[in-house]
Amino acid sequence: MATAKLKQRETHTSGGPMAVLFPGENAWELWRGRAGEPLDLHHRFESSDLAAFQAVSRKDTSAARRVVGLPVHSVVALPMWVTVPGESENEIRQAAELQLERAGLRARNESQGVDFSLIEKENSRSLILAQGLTDHTPTLAEQSQLATDHIAAPFLLPLPPNHLTIWRELGRLVAAITRQGRVVFFDALSAPELDTTAIQEIHRMAAQLSLLDMLNTVEGIMLWTPEGDAQSIADATGLGVDRADRPGPVFAENLSSQLEPRSARIARQRTQQRDRSQKTLKMIGVGAGAVALVISAVLVWLNWQRNVLRNEVASLRPQAAQVEAMRERWASVAAAVDKDGFVLETLLVIQSLPAAESVSLDKFDRRADRISIEGTAPSATQALRFLDALSGSDAFADYDWTFPQPTFHGGSASEAKFEIEGTREEGSQP
Repeated sequence: MATAKLKQRETHTSGGPMAVLFPGENAWELWRGRAGEPLDLHHRFESSDLAAFQAVSRKDTSAARRVVGLPVHSVVALPMWVTVPGESENEIRQAAELQLERAGLRARNESQGVDFSLIEKENSRSLILAQGLTDHTPTLAEQSQLATDHIAAPFLLPLPPNHLTIWRELGRLVAAITRQGRVVFFDALSAPELDTTAIQEIHRMAAQLSLLDMLNTVEGIMLWTPEGDAQSIADATGLGVDRADRPGPVFAENLSSQLEPRSARIARQRTQQRDRSQKTLKMIGVGAGAVALVISAVLVWLNWQRNVLRNEVASLRPQAAQVEAMRERWASVAAAVDKDGFVLETLLVIQSLPAAESVSLDKFDRRADRISIEGTAPSATQALRFLDALSGSDAFADYDWTFPQPTFHGGSASEAKFEIEGTREEGSQP
């Protein structure tokens, strides 16, 4: 397991000059300023004109940090409560990683591209926000080679504390929720307009988080968009609604993230290789101009250096393959929180069954008219109890469940592997 420290993201005192490429309302925006202070809008690009940002960034060497704000639809946010026997950051992180693994949302010992941040501690529990990249990450290969950080866009905005905030990002409605002044959840809405459909979607989002005991501090709703009827939203949610212009991004001096798109990682590696090659060529030029007698020796050394670079490129290929595998695994995370499929909600309901505490779910598949579960139980009796609890739950009353005879691991009756499949007639409501 990785041992990187968990972060509590806050805004601190001002720092060095910086530039932020931020996903604006309908187009990318370039903001400049100093860390910890409100930034100034320098330029607004067309959504497809990111080459212009590349040209500006290459000419400007004044910014100490260059940050790319990742759009909300490029990042999956998954909050979770974890309980650990100790209080060390490493123990809390390991508990969060284990919870992802048990839910089937993350491969073991694969921490690249996954970011964990600590929201708050409550007695023996800790609230953690896990983040991972989806397959909708923008391709910023050329310009990302200059970026020092890739941060999910909600962390770059001064979101009001203990509020649900809605704004438009690159043409899409997005929402974020803060708890105790920190971002606890964010997601993109599927509704194109802030209408009744969007309000229902927000209500489902709130219901899911309420089930996880994460909404007890929400005091109101903030609209950073002129769209939508504030009174209708207030009536539907029971919360006060305020409206204001979306402020510019603010970058905290200590803000960091382990998220890095695959295209940016490859671009960074290529840049490092190119810099080493250019440095090598300069050294060769100086040596050749100063001492003509060593030209033959320099050529031999250059050939050796070329072989070294080729070996380095070859060694980077497995890393690129691991990154691609990580991206595919996080694509499954995106499916788990897809609002059209209610996969996350279904999984949470199943795991909340008392009988689910004694079994381990190894595989979970949710389709429009079918649910498939594979798992392991300490005994066939506990596996049957889990089936009884599942079939007797009101949430799954319209499903017909099949339960083949459990198999026993290694021929022993101490551990039973089971498969459960529930089907629903087409047209039934979930």
